[in-house]
Amino acid sequence: MTHPIEIVWTFMVDYAKDWGVRRHSHDYFQMYYCIAGRGTMLLGDQNIVLEKDNCLLIWPDQLHELYPIKSGQLIPNFMYMTTPSEMLSSVRPS
Repeated sequence: MTHPIEIVWTFMVDYAKDWGVRRHSHDYFQMYYCIAGRGTMLLGDQNIVLEKDNCLLIWPDQLHELYPIKSGQLIPNFMYMTTPSEMLSSVRPS
C-alpha cells in the first residue's frame, strides 16, 4: 500500500538568542531537521531538546512551541508536508 506525500514547502531559519515561536498547530505535518545549534521545543506535553542532526516530526494538529533560545543559535531546516487523511488514521501513534 502506498500513500502519496506532497512536500508543500521547505526553508531554513537562523534563530538567534532570545528568539522562539509561540504555541500553535497546523493541519499538516511539519518536520524539523536541526542543522546547527541547540534549542528546546514543547511537543504536546513533552519538552524535546533539538541539537545538531536531530530530526523531529510534528503531526497535524499537534500543539508545539519553540522556547526562546537561551544562548547561541538554532538553525533548523523545516519541511511542510500533506498526506491523505486515510494514511493518518492507519499510522498515527496512540
